[in-house]
Amino acid sequence: MRILHSICSYFKLGDFYGGLLSSGRLLKYGSGMVFNGMTPFPFSVNFLITKNCNFNCEICSWKGCEDTDNNSSEDELRTDEIKRFIRELKVHKPLLHLGGGEPFMRKDIGEILVSIKDNGLRCIVTTNGFLLNEHLIDMLINLEVDGIIFSLYGWGERHDDMTGTKGSFEKTIDNLKLVLDKRRYYPRVYVSTVPIDYAEGEIHKLTGNLKALGIDGLKVEQLNYLSQEEYGKSLTARGPFDLRPRTLIKKGHMTIEESRRMMSMLRALSRTYDKFVFIKPDLSDNQLIDWYAGVPKRKRNCLFIAHSLFINYNGDIIPCQFFPQCRLGNIRKDQLRAVWNSGRYRELRKTINSISPLACARCCKN
Repeated sequence: MRILHSICSYFKLGDFYGGLLSSGRLLKYGSGMVFNGMTPFPFSVNFLITKNCNFNCEICSWKGCEDTDNNSSEDELRTDEIKRFIRELKVHKPLLHLGGGEPFMRKDIGEILVSIKDNGLRCIVTTNGFLLNEHLIDMLINLEVDGIIFSLYGWGERHDDMTGTKGSFEKTIDNLKLVLDKRRYYPRVYVSTVPIDYAEGEIHKLTGNLKALGIDGLKVEQLNYLSQEEYGKSLTARGPFDLRPRTLIKKGHMTIEESRRMMSMLRALSRTYDKFVFIKPDLSDNQLIDWYAGVPKRKRNCLFIAHSLFINYNGDIIPCQFFPQCRLGNIRKDQLRAVWNSGRYRELRKTINSISPLACARCCKN
């Protein structure tokens, strides 16, 4: 069932979603998309609590893009505004996924996490791990934050080169080890990487070393990007919706031979490490070649917008991080419950699935 696959596309079902899913709820998400565009309250809320980051990663979605946020409020949500929103979520109990930017750039991150757990919500944090320290790690463990996803782009200097920050690999690994040494069961610890520009055997070295450390899994996420030509062709608006994309812009694509080498690398990784490695999305051979050597032919309805959404750093309610200009409301003044099944949001679901924007072609959420 595709709706189940879409909901569970982050990591293992049992780690984060156990007890939150039912066949009835899944049926409501799927049938709502088919019949009237109305679905139950979002299953997961992806909360980009800051746009600030201490790294300058080569593969960041801001690279090469215009500043598509230049018309929105520049101020980040205040602590009290975030806490108020968390209290609103309490009755619905979605999975809350904190990201950014780098979440630990916020000085009030501790208050935010305490509020989340005090309100009985499950929470995952995606981080580059550099700003963690023993005090923050103890807090994450004592609060029983459900999961931490560390971003890592190689073993050793390659990670430093990708992040533009000397010493970032050593600091991140030290903090990752400290979490593993101190935790009881929670938080579950994962690492996320992208399968780009790895030399022969390098991604196997990363995977093997991480498994030996005792992390719970490695997510290998296909790179979301547009070529400069694709970006130029991207749809800018459809009725009331501003669909200018924000994603990594590359000059061009891989050659077919380069994409075939990547395919062979990923297949070998899956054979060697089995369920420890989670490739997202898991593409067929031809789909993977199309992904990197041309325009993907994955014309599929977006199910993510039926069950999840993003909240931007300034409170904007947006369908996903790739369309920050597509503002459907703002949590400073709007109730998420009212926005989620508003006529405008329902029309957006139909629009996205009828026009299949180029920025959606390499989406990892479906």
